[in-house]
Amino acid sequence: MIMPETELRSPLRELLSELTPTVVICALILVGFILVVLFAPLIAPYGEGEILTNDSFALQGSEGKAQPGSTLLLGGDFLGRDILSRLVYGARVTFSVALAISLLAFLLGSTIGFLAATIRGTADAILSRIVDALISFPSIMIALIVVTSLGSTFTVLIITVALIDATRVFRVARALAMDIIVQDYIEAATVRGEGLGWIMWQEVLPNALGPLAAEFGIRFTYAILFIAAL
Repeated sequence: MIMPETELRSPLRELLSELTPTVVICALILVGFILVVLFAPLIAPYGEGEILTNDSFALQGSEGKAQPGSTLLLGGDFLGRDILSRLVYGARVTFSVALAISLLAFLLGSTIGFLAATIRGTADAILSRIVDALISFPSIMIALIVVTSLGSTFTVLIITVALIDATRVFRVARALAMDIIVQDYIEAATVRGEGLGWIMWQEVLPNALGPLAAEFGIRFTYAILFIAAL
């Protein structure tokens, strides 16, 4: 009896077979947004702060609305700047700041969360209580106080929002690590004499990478909304 041949499916083919129309649409929107951010100077018809004094702006009307024959698709503002160009460059700044916030928040939150779950004991309890206390305060209020006191520079904004977001990442990372460190392979690594850092980054992190990646997308979205609120 001849057994039927089993078709070997590559991981890429399996991934493509599971894509739904909703996922495809969302992916296209995300890719389009990233392309706009990366190629903003090529996409924007004018410079970010360029003031137009030619016929393009003359056709806008008194309220900056595009008139027939105008080359400004979204009109211009009262200073003569192209709205479309400013939106494209604004998306670039927002994306860059939100990405920096998310990366810094995950670097701090994941490291401290893994550390607390791995060493446990008194240090874990103290870190958890500190994070709980910080989360109990309204995030927007803390950010406004810090930004008002230290100035509204990009550096202050990124560090402030990243520290606020790091408290949320800490709880997720700690919860994931608490489930991982009780596994047999963690005990085996401890018996082998592996250090704390090796266990955190070679054993805990690879097994927590999937949920953390999903959380990164959520935190990135929240970062965009948060800096817009400020």
